[in-house]
Amino acid sequence: MESFYAHGKLLLTGEYVVLTGAMALAVPTRLGQFLNIDKPEKKNQINWTSLDQNNNSWFMCSLAGDSLEIIESTASQYSRKLQSILRYLREENDVFLTMGASITTKLEFDRFFGLGTSSSLISLLAQASDVDPYSLNRKAFGGSGYDIACATSNHPIFFKISSEAPSIEKAKINKSLIDHGHFVYLERKQNSKEEVLKFDVNNVSTEIISAINEITQQLSEPSSYIEMLELITRHEKIISHLIGQSMVQQKLFKDFWGGIKSLGAWGGDFILAVSNREEIETKRYFADKGFATSYSFRELILIE
Repeated sequence: MESFYAHGKLLLTGEYVVLTGAMALAVPTRLGQFLNIDKPEKKNQINWTSLDQNNNSWFMCSLAGDSLEIIESTASQYSRKLQSILRYLREENDVFLTMGASITTKLEFDRFFGLGTSSSLISLLAQASDVDPYSLNRKAFGGSGYDIACATSNHPIFFKISSEAPSIEKAKINKSLIDHGHFVYLERKQNSKEEVLKFDVNNVSTEIISAINEITQQLSEPSSYIEMLELITRHEKIISHLIGQSMVQQKLFKDFWGGIKSLGAWGGDFILAVSNREEIETKRYFADKGFATSYSFRELILIE
């Protein structure tokens, strides 16, 4: 049996504008996804099982090894997407899984969290087939590719797209953010691909890109709690104005004593909350608001 692993991801800075060439600060999570490839149960047939974090099956299908035609499936929308991913993959490696296989994926996080169920899968399949994950991701999902970079990273990264390969550099996170940062799940799953398609890159000026680059760089340098709070607030105001949406702190958490920043596509998935109070008090605040799932920075993020 062959086994592969990929990390989940979060984008701390540069949401939306990373698509226009701004530098983003991205972090791999301690939670990820496994992929195991074993001998086929039936010759020339791919039997696929996806397990959630509790080892419960949430998707199963069978495909013909040679043609990738769907034989049976528990969810047609997922089997069709898997089929298209494997067909894109076959453009680069035309013999991958042609003889069939038994494949099992296993998530370490809730698949509705938006931590990278799809991007970690792309990374896993790319690892298993020895194809370029960025090329496969562009065909299958689009987006900047920062999540693909996080999948195989063991530390925070600076990420920037380019006409050729993306620029990826090791980044540090300032201690104030590590000590005071919390990630809170908003109980809503966003479709990142749809958000990318809706975003008008022509609205992004060079001044906006420069401002986001500066904030991104400063969040990796030593700063006080107050300075760090000012940085994420400034970032929120820039993106709020750019996409025409209210900041999440104004909408949902006006009485929160710290600062709050949206992560990724605004309106769902996780937010970053920074607080100078005890962790238990911060988590209780969000739980009382109906958001019981939260992690401290150190609980969720690979810092190295």
